[in-house]
Amino acid sequence: MMQAIALPEGFEKPKMRGDIDGNAFSILGHTTRALKIAGHKDIAERLSKVALQGDYNALLATCSACVEFVFPEYEGLDEDEDEDYN
Repeated sequence: MMQAIALPEGFEKPKMRGDIDGNAFSILGHTTRALKIAGHKDIAERLSKVALQGDYNALLATCSACVEFVFPEYEGLDEDEDEDYN
């Protein structure tokens, strides 16, 4: 069973682009880089160990707990206006 990563009280997730390669190691690399840039080197180091303990879905869940994935190309679009959404 995957171990959850402990985040400090009041932790604000750094934002990172979500339109990256879906390879697990690519996602993990981008996530740890975003954490380090935001000044959370200790969390990035723990994330690298914890995220690889489970399967792909566990890695995604762990990374999502530490960063906020943003998709700039969809910002401001209403679901009714987005042809690809329907």
